[in-house]
Amino acid sequence: MRIGVVILPQERWSVSRQHWLEAEQLGFDHAWTYDHLAWRSLADQPWFATVPLLAAAGAVTSTIGLGTWVASPNFRHPVPFAKDVMGLDDVTGGRLLLGLGAGGEGFDARVLGPAPTRGERTSRFEEFVELLDTLLTQSVTDHTGRWYTATDARMVPGTIARLGHRSWSRRTVRAPWRSRRGTGRAGRRTGRWCRTGRARVPRTSGGRVWRSSRRRTTRSRRPRGTASPHAGT
Repeated sequence: MRIGVVILPQERWSVSRQHWLEAEQLGFDHAWTYDHLAWRSLADQPWFATVPLLAAAGAVTSTIGLGTWVASPNFRHPVPFAKDVMGLDDVTGGRLLLGLGAGGEGFDARVLGPAPTRGERTSRFEEFVELLDTLLTQSVTDHTGRWYTATDARMVPGTIARLGHRSWSRRTVRAPWRSRRGTGRAGRRTGRWCRTGRARVPRTSGGRVWRSSRRRTTRSRRPRGTASPHAGT
């Protein structure tokens, strides 16, 4: 079992830096931050951009996986976002985990204009994932679709995952979505699925939860790429 943690992008880097370092020191396998422009009840509180935050975290850590939770087409375009992904993959040495979602119905959905319907979000997400996957797995891309256009979009030198002959899609996760059509075509291009739920943890038990997570992570963590000692038995 591998355990991860979410670190909200609310603190200035002079403070946030220590949070990311501690996540690695505590033995977490991966750490994520929300890829939103604002978040529900926290909309009037400090909230920093995801890409520069993950770049900074990647520069000060060395082993922990770092990811977006989750990037969506509500305000992301596949072409410039693919460049961001390639840059983050490079800074982190291939540790980037790309979490993708169709986008919710909150602030992010309407900040750039009228929010799309659920059906439109599903269609847009399918094209978003397909185009992003194409951009990240080939050097030059041309695309004309319902939602996006890309002309001679170049992605050089490409991602570390690709250079290592690994499928980039295996390093992506996708948030759950209600539409079977959306989970079909888009899901085939992603490596994993993530589920969310409500955790009922008393506020006073926060320290105990962290200590327990540390023990479980230390006990279950193995170097990346190694097999279980019980494999094949």
